[in-house]
Amino acid sequence: MKRLILKTEEIYKRERAAVEMYGLPLIVLMENAGHQAASVVSRWLKKNRKERVLVVCGRGNNGGDGMVTARYLINAGFDVRTILAGEEKKISALAFTNYQILCKMKATIIQQPGTNLDWREFQKVEVVVDALLGIGLHGRVREPELTIIKQINALKKAVFSLDVPSGLDADSGVVLGEAVHATTTICFGFLKPGLFTGAGPQYSGKVKLVDIGFPWPLYQPDWEAETADRRGFK
Repeated sequence: MKRLILKTEEIYKRERAAVEMYGLPLIVLMENAGHQAASVVSRWLKKNRKERVLVVCGRGNNGGDGMVTARYLINAGFDVRTILAGEEKKISALAFTNYQILCKMKATIIQQPGTNLDWREFQKVEVVVDALLGIGLHGRVREPELTIIKQINALKKAVFSLDVPSGLDADSGVVLGEAVHATTTICFGFLKPGLFTGAGPQYSGKVKLVDIGFPWPLYQPDWEAETADRRGFK
């Protein structure tokens, strides 16, 4: 796996190619992303002798990554609570599949459609997994995500952000009103330029790149030039 730094639009093209050229479903990439993230978080927990985890999930596919992460951490025996930011009916299709799995596992899920959650009950949490907002964020962060980001930062715990700290523009490194201060950012497949420019370095912490199973040709810098016209990926 090559360490490519790609903008959001370029990543989406490769995701589409993974599905249409290689027959690799996006839900498989989500599964791989959550599994890899759980492995990183699990190693940290074991090294630091911690066990209480809070996974904060948005309604989009980044939230789905978080739900997979929560499942694997539960399977590993950690004490996991999951917050769903928003209404169940607004969850993306891929994320909803993993939400249903957690529900059937009788995992602890706290639905948070508004901003009135009492965060004092999470003071004993030892690590937070930030799966609230991903690379698709455009425009300033709105409620309830705005308050949730502030509360995550106020906990002053170790934070693992999935793909990009919530509230940080993945392309420019601009803080879109408010952003999570991550201890570690677990980057899926490709590095994002916003982690290294603008305010990115202040919010991303240590950046760890993990392989989530994209076919190897999609890691080539010249992939689009060689295949776009022939395959219809323009």
